[in-house]
Amino acid sequence: MTVPRDRAWGIALVAFGVATAALALRFRVAFVTDPLGPRAFPWLASGFLFFAGIALFRRPGDHGPWPEAPVRRRLLLLVAVLVAWSALLPWLGFVLPTAGATGALARLFGAPWTPGLAAGTGLALALHLLFVFALGFPITAWPWG
Repeated sequence: MTVPRDRAWGIALVAFGVATAALALRFRVAFVTDPLGPRAFPWLASGFLFFAGIALFRRPGDHGPWPEAPVRRRLLLLVAVLVAWSALLPWLGFVLPTAGATGALARLFGAPWTPGLAAGTGLALALHLLFVFALGFPITAWPWG
């Protein structure tokens, strides 16, 4: 007897959700420092994973056809851009990798390079200002400071 792919992934998601919740139980921060606590996001993520896994296990899909080669290639490039962005953040700060990644993603979806990079730069600067001044997250903007 074979287990359908979706049911196997459903079981994996449930297990990952339970593991995430178990790890979140270990987080300890004083209430005054963070009233919501560092557990909020892991608990939310674990709940989503758990219930998505249950839903996938109970109602697997019909296993439609794989996407065509150009769509698969675009998806792989998208993942590569996001991995490169996260790898470059510690060394180049927030603005440069975010502007480059946004420009590359815009190009990937059909925009010309110049407007894509311009929009990416504007978005990166706006997000940096939002994180630093509105949300109070001390993120480094540039590699030199």
